[in-house]
Amino acid sequence: MKPYKIFLTKETWKIDTQWQQIKEMWTSTCSEVLGQKKYQQKDWISADTLNKVQVRKEKKGAINNSQKRAAKATAQEEYTEANRAVKNSVKKDKANFIEDLAKEAEDASAPKGKMKQLYEITRKFAGKYKRTDRPIKDKNGNVLTSDEDQLKRWREKFEELLNRPPPQNPPDVTPAEEVLQINCERPK
Repeated sequence: MKPYKIFLTKETWKIDTQWQQIKEMWTSTCSEVLGQKKYQQKDWISADTLNKVQVRKEKKGAINNSQKRAAKATAQEEYTEANRAVKNSVKKDKANFIEDLAKEAEDASAPKGKMKQLYEITRKFAGKYKRTDRPIKDKNGNVLTSDEDQLKRWREKFEELLNRPPPQNPPDVTPAEEVLQINCERPK
């Protein structure tokens, strides 16, 4: 099999330069119109943690760029340490955030009468709730759309599961040799 040689002619050179111009035009127009992608960071992450994340990224780059095994091993150790520091810092930031929210909720509690603020803090604690709607299908595999049909199907399913006939060959269980004393009185 012969290796292919690529020769740049005037025609291919023109195509390459035209492609570069078109590519640059598209990217510049997109960045002007759409802007750069904005990453939404959590409210509770501190600037110190973000600095540690940046250091961790640099350590990961050092691992990827290292060419010798010894250098890669030392870079991996440094990355592991930086990763541990980031995780600990994030845990600490989250705990501080929750503690601050708890104090705010305590201050806004019923005696002070700031119920709106209390409900907002409760929503922050709860986070975003997403209802996961999974389709319910009947026995034939058709999707049930109405709530009434879905409830009927759940009823059928549980009746099948819970109202099975007893087994035809029950297991042979020998009675216990020792009777255990079980306290059946009401707890005090």
